[in-house]
Amino acid sequence: MECDTLESLDKSSEFAARMRKERWDKLKEHQEFNRMKAFDSNRFLATDILTEEDIKGLCSRIKRKKHAPRDDLIKLCNAFIQSLENISTFIKVTGAINVIIKEFTGCDRRQQLLAAQCLCNLSLGDEVCCTKIATFAGSYLMIYIVTSTDISLTKISIWISQNIAASGPKALSILMSQELLKNTLNVLNTCVELEIDALQLLDIIIDGTKHESVRELDSTQLDEIKLSLWSIMKKRYDVPIALQVFYKITMTTDAWIFNQEETTDLVIKMTTNLIEGVEPETNNKQIMHFSIKILMKSFKHNHQNKIKCVEHLMENNLKLSVLINSIIAANPKFYGLLSELMHFTSLLYVDQHPAIAKYFLYDSISDIKVPLMFEF
Repeated sequence: MECDTLESLDKSSEFAARMRKERWDKLKEHQEFNRMKAFDSNRFLATDILTEEDIKGLCSRIKRKKHAPRDDLIKLCNAFIQSLENISTFIKVTGAINVIIKEFTGCDRRQQLLAAQCLCNLSLGDEVCCTKIATFAGSYLMIYIVTSTDISLTKISIWISQNIAASGPKALSILMSQELLKNTLNVLNTCVELEIDALQLLDIIIDGTKHESVRELDSTQLDEIKLSLWSIMKKRYDVPIALQVFYKITMTTDAWIFNQEETTDLVIKMTTNLIEGVEPETNNKQIMHFSIKILMKSFKHNHQNKIKCVEHLMENNLKLSVLINSIIAANPKFYGLLSELMHFTSLLYVDQHPAIAKYFLYDSISDIKVPLMFEF
């Protein structure tokens, strides 16, 4: 769906409602993936399967002591990745989460990290659970994301924030009110080790703020994202999550990205280099996928970008036909990627500009060996 079409929709329309639901479905898939990955790892790590009564017993003990010993934190960590029922049982016990947060905000580093891991596993629960975590621990998460000198604690705090933000609009709204976006961009701008984690969180924020019940990003926030993201893209444009976030930003702010000559030239060069430079393996599908989409978006904005693209291809002796054939040879089942690449090639081919026609004298589309079972 094109950006300008989405922006013109009345938010009360059925179509807009369906689009918002699809976005949240994708966010839920992200959280479900994290949850299942944790459950799978638990099969090998957990020694004791805890029941609902065991969880209630642990809650009573830590509440009575107003302290969660190391062994109890470990048991709870394992319990939360054993089942959603364990998470639900724990979160319903009044005051239990406060004890975990007390350890999370304490001075003992080992206890602090165990409590952070406990909250991370707890945040694999539903939106009710995540809303409670955001309410009681959100401000501490923001502090640790920005000010902690412990890279492990910062990373886990970002993971917790990812799970909370992906759980639903209410939980995300709480974190956004506590300057989640500002703190995420701060990490993105200052900590190379956590760039990928911050980009993943930014991706969730961008999707989540499209929901009607979450306050939309204002122009100032969008400008801050654009500046931070563009700085990262110059260094990390070959990372799938960076390209994904970059593409989503172009859907909202394409005029800013494609109306400056220096910016446009860099977009053309980096994406065409990526398209021709990566090996056609499964791990690189996302890189090519978003590179193609970014280029096609630039074509829509300015016809001159098509000319710059083919000129760059010719200057570097790059042929789209070679790329297409290499993908077919590597894995002819990449129908989606092949379809996008063929569409991209056709957008250039049908153009009558002399520079583009010259390119296709150099790179003949008749050389493309399309498989018989190819699905357009």
